[in-house]
Amino acid sequence: MRVFSVRDLNQHTGEVLDALENGPVFITKRGQFIAVIHPLRPGDVQRRVLKEIAEETGPGSEQAAEATRRGEPDDDWYR
Repeated sequence: MRVFSVRDLNQHTGEVLDALENGPVFITKRGQFIAVIHPLRPGDVQRRVLKEIAEETGPGSEQAAEATRRGEPDDDWYR
């Protein structure tokens, strides 16, 4: 766990991103904690995006939602 200020984040973004390799990074502004940046595990973003697409497509998307819960991408999600 590392703590960076907003100024550090602005001026040394690469260093902040490198610190994510060791876990969450905390951001402060004027000495107050304002944010936490968490590293992503492989596949996290894809599963979340597929889940949101399945939820937004409305009725008839039960199969896509179930595949998302199982972690299986739906190759026809864009149709």
